[in-house]
Amino acid sequence: MTDWGLYTVGSDIYNYFLDHRDIFNTLLGKETVDGLLRKCNRDFLNFASFGEKDFTQEERATIENNLEKTGLTELLPFWNVVQACRSKDNNRIIKACKQNFPQMDTHLCGSYYSLFLAHIQKDGTKSQQKACAKILEDIKVRSAKEQKELQEKLQQWMKATLE
Repeated sequence: MTDWGLYTVGSDIYNYFLDHRDIFNTLLGKETVDGLLRKCNRDFLNFASFGEKDFTQEERATIENNLEKTGLTELLPFWNVVQACRSKDNNRIIKACKQNFPQMDTHLCGSYYSLFLAHIQKDGTKSQQKACAKILEDIKVRSAKEQKELQEKLQQWMKATLE
């Protein structure tokens, strides 16, 4: 199996892969190529969220252009949360999470929530702490709903399989 970790966003090999995407779609299949690009970009954004300073306008534009060029606009909500986390601004983080978490995978929401929770509990205002608790409650409700839907689908599948 290929070590997909070699394809770091912005590297020469990543850019080559992206520039010759049509050829790789033919060789590997579009689904495989899209999955690779999604993984590379998700990993990049995840790593980028641990930076010590906010992004410059130029860095933001480069990353956003890459997401649009790859067709991975579904990662834009994740990107918005990453930027907010790097800013270390509690109000910006809370606002970004409220706006973007509904479009993100609940597991990813939980991971990012844990990144800023301790900081807001320690240094945040009562209002920020309350907003943070509401975000967690929303994640829990959404996760429970998704779990219930999954269980119902599984039960339907089992019923159809046994008949």
